[in-house]
Amino acid sequence: DALLLTMFMNNSATVAIIGPMLATIAGSSCAADITCQQKSIKALAHVMTFAAGTCLTSPLGYQTNLMVMKDGGYTFADFAKYGGLVQVFHLICCVLVVSLLVDMFDL
Repeated sequence: DALLLTMFMNNSATVAIIGPMLATIAGSSCAADITCQQKSIKALAHVMTFAAGTCLTSPLGYQTNLMVMKDGGYTFADFAKYGGLVQVFHLICCVLVVSLLVDMFDL
């Protein structure tokens, strides 16, 4: 959700909208285990922050993307084509790294 919202709005606004939902998501995935819920909330908060701060698929998601779009001759399709691949790689790396950090270091 954060990935999709941040394509069209500021990343701070995305975190403000998605953040309150994390407790509900963690609660539904861990039933009555409080320790599991706490770990899930921490992991989801980290992933959400990384997802909201990285928009490579759209020129609308970040100000400098719009600044270089005209001068570089880029189109919206260029951002979707090249940024989409990097965005998917970033998603996979974030989820793996956050999962490892939460399990190993209890962050």
